[in-house]
Amino acid sequence: MGQGGAVLSATGVGVRGRQGRWLFRDISVDLGAGEIIRVVGNAGSGVSTLLQVLAGIRPPNRGSLRVRAPSVGYVPQQFPETLAMSPEAYLTWIGRIRGIRPDVRQARIAALCRTFELGAAASQRLVTVTGNRDQVARRLSIMQALLDEPALLVLDNAWSASDGHLRDILARRVMALSEAGCLVIYSGFAPALRASRFLTLSGGRLQASEFDPTSHQPHVRFELAGGGIELAGLPGVLEQHEHPEGLVLTVAPEHSDEVALRVLQGGWSIRRMEPRR
Repeated sequence: MGQGGAVLSATGVGVRGRQGRWLFRDISVDLGAGEIIRVVGNAGSGVSTLLQVLAGIRPPNRGSLRVRAPSVGYVPQQFPETLAMSPEAYLTWIGRIRGIRPDVRQARIAALCRTFELGAAASQRLVTVTGNRDQVARRLSIMQALLDEPALLVLDNAWSASDGHLRDILARRVMALSEAGCLVIYSGFAPALRASRFLTLSGGRLQASEFDPTSHQPHVRFELAGGGIELAGLPGVLEQHEHPEGLVLTVAPEHSDEVALRVLQGGWSIRRMEPRR
């Protein structure tokens, strides 16, 4: 356990999914200050739901959760790109809801806009941003979680579909928060982070380990042809670049099945799919 004892304690936690089936149950875990915890699971295993429970966004159907953190930040897997507010206006509104003092709120917003390099997009309505709206939306989803300087930060696949520069900025910020005593819980693939523990959700049960259960699995390289849906926001995509007849994706192994399904449903053809070390 990290510095200063348990920040989050779950006891016998369970959540029912569709048709009353247990998505997971009997989850008990103590997570400490300063720890960086990676939650791992295949598509459909319930990782996003578990993160929502740990962040206090969704109540469990069974069990109890105790959080000893004065502030909690949560980064959702998806964030609306059609927001009719500018990032500055949105963060101001969120800060008011959270009761952050006006002078402190504005100083934090200015600092976050600099750190995440929003530039002119900070004052533009998100829905009107052109060219890189998805990246501005991803930055904003992270910034709102950091606005209250959280003691518990939960990130649901925040690195997916982020450009390399943003991944570096986020990794540095997460490590600084951890060093200051923040408990960080995340899903997805973030090679710049050194997780202190790993929690694997499989078959409705949670297993803890000090070793990365995915370390032996190679990344998956997808070579796509033709055209189809916009691929921004797909889970687990680590790299994306064009080739003469389409796109090449490098995907974290635990998301390869979901990515394959979604690109095929979206109209793309998979010319080749192979492991990549």
